[in-house]
Amino acid sequence: MNWAALDREVAATPMPLAYRGLYRKILCKDCHDSTTAIFHIVGMKCGGCGSYNTTIDSGPLLVKVEGEDGGSFRPLTAEEEERLGQAEFPVS
Repeated sequence: MNWAALDREVAATPMPLAYRGLYRKILCKDCHDSTTAIFHIVGMKCGGCGSYNTTIDSGPLLVKVEGEDGGSFRPLTAEEEERLGQAEFPVS
């Protein structure tokens, strides 16, 4: 399947500022790869095959920690999670 339409939908649907830069562990139902993807309400894209036929794998929302190894991920703190609950979503 061509995922270009979902790529465009994700690009056209900005996430609230508080949710930008968050990641989630996902499992791809097409290639069966477990990857960490950018969190988006429209869909999360497999880093292996590019499919959006994915599901949440496990664990909490994550943030990227830059480092010499290219970066790793850490879970959100309780304070960061609390701020997410206060985020405002655009009304169309």
